[in-house]
Amino acid sequence: MDSPDYVSSAEILEFQPPSFLRLGNYRYATKGELEAVNPDTITEFIIKNESGKTTLKVTQSGFPDDRSAVDFYAACTKGWEDTLHSIQQVMEA
Repeated sequence: MDSPDYVSSAEILEFQPPSFLRLGNYRYATKGELEAVNPDTITEFIIKNESGKTTLKVTQSGFPDDRSAVDFYAACTKGWEDTLHSIQQVMEA
C-alpha cells in the first residue's frame, strides 16, 4: 500500500479551457494530519500550441521564505518532477 509523506489538494481559482488553470488555497495532509499551506501559494498551468508543438508551462510560487516550508517545498519539487515525467511519457507514447 502506498503511504506518501504528503497529499495535497487545492481549489481551482481560475480556469480558461483549454489553455489556462490557476490553483490556490492549498491544503495538505502529513501522515494523516490536515494542514493549511501558505495562502499565497499559487500554481499556474499554461498550455500553448505553436508551430504544431504543444508546450505546458507550470509555475508554482508563494512559498514562505523560512525553514518551516523546506520539507514541503522539497516534496513539491519531487512531486512535480514525477508528475511531469509521467505526462511526458504519455504524450510521447
